[in-house]
Amino acid sequence: FTKRPSVESTLNVKCGLGVGHMAGVHVGDSTSRREFLMLGDPIDQVATAEAAARHGEVFASPEAISYLTKMGTLDGDWECNVKHGRPTLLAVRGERFFDLREEHTLCRDVGLPFDGEKIL
Repeated sequence: FTKRPSVESTLNVKCGLGVGHMAGVHVGDSTSRREFLMLGDPIDQVATAEAAARHGEVFASPEAISYLTKMGTLDGDWECNVKHGRPTLLAVRGERFFDLREEHTLCRDVGLPFDGEKIL
């Protein structure tokens, strides 16, 4: 057994975020083929935001940015992007541009907005 030297690697992914109501539908049958189809405006938002991102970046739709700014502070020119319906950069590998307000930190691990007493 020969021990190989450790190799560091980076997963190059890009991500888009959207927000809103969605519906899920099972398509097919249980004997041949079955798929789960997601429908709703957030799917289009995610596709648009993801298309704006490069490897190592997270972009959010204008709708997601409007929601997130109610929960925290966001650096950069996000207001112009929301006004013009453009996705906004939220994070680049090693950096972030969004911080939750103190009252929302209790649910940070599960990603839920929290006002200190109840999930909003």
